Amino acid sequence: MTKLEIRAVKEEDKEKITDLVKEFVESLNEPFYESLWLTLLESYFVGLTVKELAFTDIGIFCGEDDDGSLQGMVVAEIEQDLLKRKFGDISLWYVRSEARGQKLGYQLLYKAIEFLKEKEVTIIESNVREEKQKAVALFEKLGFKKRYTRLRLTV
Repeated sequence: MTKLEIRAVKEEDKEKITDLVKEFVESLNEPFYESLWLTLLESYFVGLTVKELAFTDIGIFCGEDDDGSLQGMVVAEIEQDLLKRKFGDISLWYVRSEARGQKLGYQLLYKAIEFLKEKEVTIIESNVREEKQKAVALFEKLGFKKRYTRLRLTV
């Protein structure tokens, strides 16, 4: 792998990006709901082609190597809280193990942050698993601060 290009996901990436999301979700020992993911992805692509339905509050970006393989991805979207305040959310940030250590994670996060800044959000949040300390360190390097701890109970 030599050169990595950071770009918006295109419709022809559908299968590759779905494989990447599945790999990411399963790496967290979580179930992958493909139909739910494909519904989101289809909405995104419709918005890219039908400007009146533009899905302007979400950006899906990938890192593609020079042989056309997708090595990483990130989703940046604008959400509203109960008080109708807009904020940015970064999710599905993932870099394949063979592409780690090449600054791809940083480049993807930076692209997501720039997208959200262009949309004029003033707060950007993301959830990162506690055990992913390298990821936490990278977010902190980009200016993120720990705000709270999220706990889970499986019953």
